[in-house]
Amino acid sequence: MANLTDYTYFYGEIKIPNLNSTDKISSLNVDISVYEKEILTDLIGYELYKDFVENQTDQRWVDFIEGKEFEFEFNGKTLIRKWNGLTNTIKLSLLSDYTYYKLKEQEATISAEIGEVIPNGENSLRANSTDKMVNAWLRMRELYGITPYGFNKLNEAHYIHYNDLPTAYNFLLANIETYENWEFEPKNSVNVFDY
Repeated sequence: MANLTDYTYFYGEIKIPNLNSTDKISSLNVDISVYEKEILTDLIGYELYKDFVENQTDQRWVDFIEGKEFEFEFNGKTLIRKWNGLTNTIKLSLLSDYTYYKLKEQEATISAEIGEVIPNGENSLRANSTDKMVNAWLRMRELYGITPYGFNKLNEAHYIHYNDLPTAYNFLLANIETYENWEFEPKNSVNVFDY
């Protein structure tokens, strides 16, 4: 499966340095393919992920990728929201935020013969990237879908709308007939204190 996002999604707070090099872009593309599969499998479940890979041109997957308006009941009201999709013209995607977080998590230390070491660039001071990592994770989670602690993906009673946000979770739940066998793996919150 081709990547849904590319290097152009990594700007602003989630900017990846040296993306003017084809080697760096190629390396990033490999990372994107790994992390897109990981987050999508958590978002829709393995069974639906297989269908997604095999049938991306089906309208239901086009809607999931490119976004679509949807409606659902919340607190006794019918709400209309717009899921912006996994890809969009504003280049804001839960896929790129998740990839950025995972890349920064990897870069925190380097494995060496003596154990884990912290990189120390010449003529530079090391700064803490935790704030940017947490912001990327929280933004990803707001697009992915926020469920309460204790959500069980195998308990149908837990699949309810918990908020009125235009998240992937709310989009999929509002269209559950279209995305049968959907399994949602919740993502917990993280913070600067690393929990």
